[in-house]
Amino acid sequence: MGALGVNLDGAIKPKVEWLKSVGVSDAARCVFKNPRLLGSSLTSLQEKHDFMVNTWGRPVSEIERFPQVFTYSLDYLRKRHGYLQAYGRAEKGSLHRLLRTADYLFATRHAGGAVEEYQAFEPSVEGEDTVSLTGLGLEVRGEEVTAGDKHLMRRLAELSRDQERMEAVSQMREAIRGFLATDMDAAQPLTKPDAAQPEAAVVLEAVAAVKEAAEAEEAVDTEVAPASTGVKLS
Repeated sequence: MGALGVNLDGAIKPKVEWLKSVGVSDAARCVFKNPRLLGSSLTSLQEKHDFMVNTWGRPVSEIERFPQVFTYSLDYLRKRHGYLQAYGRAEKGSLHRLLRTADYLFATRHAGGAVEEYQAFEPSVEGEDTVSLTGLGLEVRGEEVTAGDKHLMRRLAELSRDQERMEAVSQMREAIRGFLATDMDAAQPLTKPDAAQPEAAVVLEAVAAVKEAAEAEEAVDTEVAPASTGVKLS
């Protein structure tokens, strides 16, 4: 019992003390709402807290209401924040919705972008204030995003998707042409008389031979029948 108490105390107490030190008013309730906090290292918790408070600008009270924020990886938090920042919406919406929403709804509804764009998005590792849109050749600083920047990013994303559609349509057309060409080549020999007639002639000859054999056999039976009927049995 004593050993178990020591283990529990060693797992819970440091986390509770740390939560209190960063400004959480009810640390016990925070742990109750997200017990997985106990399985995280203090280093990981500190890194996520520093990012959420110092970089994203979220108050500790909001983190206390949604302690599940510590469950997500730091890369996931950076990606969500960076994409929102690129569209100037990093401060809008609750953490609960911004982090738990599926990619499509997050990108289109909360950020105002496109899900393909978000999935290809990679935040800058070197600096938290700089984000890049992979494949679009853009780098935008969160504080310098303008309406023109947003329009340009959306337009480039639309052009990229249009190009992909055009390539897919072109490939489909080539596939249809190839299929039709192959089908026509395969059908051509059947329309040539010199290719189809020999086979038909062979079949007709075989049928005629069978018919002649049957008629000959019937004639033989007819000739033999009168001779056999002349014999009287006593």
